[in-house]
Amino acid sequence: GNNENEELKYRFDTGPSLLLLPEVFEQTFSDLGYKIEDFLEIKRVEPSYKIFFGDGTIFEFSHDETEVEKQFEKIESGSYLAFKKYMNFADTNLKVGWPNFIQEKFDANNLKEFLTNCIAFNPLASHHQQMNRLFKSPKIKAILSFQDLYVGLTPYTAPAVFSLLQAIELNKGIFYPIGGFQGISNALFEVCKHLGVEFEFECEVKEISVGGKIYSFEAEGVVAKSEEYFPSKLVVSNVDLPFSELNLLSDQFKRRDVGELEFSSGIIAIYWGCNKTWAQLNHHSIFLSTNYEESWEVGSFFEGPKEKDDAAINFYVAAPSRTDPSACPPNHDSIMVLVPCPLLPSSNEELTSNDKRRLEENVGGWVQRVRKNVVGRISKVPGMEAFESSIVCERINSPLDWKSLYSLERGAAFGLSHKLSQLSVFRPKHDHPSINSLHYVGASTKPG
Repeated sequence: GNNENEELKYRFDTGPSLLLLPEVFEQTFSDLGYKIEDFLEIKRVEPSYKIFFGDGTIFEFSHDETEVEKQFEKIESGSYLAFKKYMNFADTNLKVGWPNFIQEKFDANNLKEFLTNCIAFNPLASHHQQMNRLFKSPKIKAILSFQDLYVGLTPYTAPAVFSLLQAIELNKGIFYPIGGFQGISNALFEVCKHLGVEFEFECEVKEISVGGKIYSFEAEGVVAKSEEYFPSKLVVSNVDLPFSELNLLSDQFKRRDVGELEFSSGIIAIYWGCNKTWAQLNHHSIFLSTNYEESWEVGSFFEGPKEKDDAAINFYVAAPSRTDPSACPPNHDSIMVLVPCPLLPSSNEELTSNDKRRLEENVGGWVQRVRKNVVGRISKVPGMEAFESSIVCERINSPLDWKSLYSLERGAAFGLSHKLSQLSVFRPKHDHPSINSLHYVGASTKPG
């Protein structure tokens, strides 16, 4: 209807519109014999973030070190020096963690500095514990640990080594592909076509075909829901690994224990087209609660009494037209909001029709509570009191949508949890353990 017609005027990225480490994308195109700049422009986002607290405090990360220092010191005396110390530690985590655990290429450089830092800051302790050693203010702790949201964790469950996220974002920068993240997919699509790759669209896979005999099983191709068979000597599934295991393999090969692993959080995403530009928002804005500890307990909001509807929760807001005006018509805004929420039941659980109906009702209730809270919080920003009346189109994705649209087990937008016992060597490997030539990619695979 009218909502759909209005939505065509606005462009929304599906998830957080942060492009980190552009050199990785550049290397991918280079390995294929192309230059990424021949296909799209990648622009640095500045300022990096604006952070809004429930009590009206606002903090902005920019390249103006003097201004950043003033903001830190206004919240907690001496916190800026502690911040610089923390960032040195974070940078060392990145220098060691990137080659050794992400790229999985042993690199002894910076190991001595890393081990020295470990004496003062245990990288395996929780992020919250690390923050406690450096800062007193809950606001400073929140400012330097909210990125744990990006991997579906909280400062209480994320290992301190994830400080490498701050090193990437604040030291190396946050970027954005002009034209939106679909521009990267479109560019790779064009490169692949030039290289002779054939694509089949609107062709949902029903099953990964496996042949051979015991101790020598081979992936032989895929079967589409239309029953068309595509033979292949190699199968790479970019469907989330748990969903692939539980839904695309025959019972003989399913690893049902994968469905019992711990998953990251669910996500409710709201996409709004507004007939006004809200200059108060940056490209990336974070709304954080002043009730630091309780705000990270997702269940306390979604499963609590209705009186908690106005409780402060933590959420991310993207307004990409600050960097790329093509995201919406002039003097309008294209806004996306991400809010952590509970997970759906495992595919291993047999749900009755009544169970499914109650689940849909519960998720619908989550969506209503989130929308009310987010609109209320944004409307409290000075000058944004009329925010809700500017919304001309709206779309909302819940965990039910993530599961149905993208085959994400339990509706977990970030895949398997990134807790210590499920990182690096403890995470499911790219190669299936008993089926040769079947491989996985994505957030739920090693290293995470």
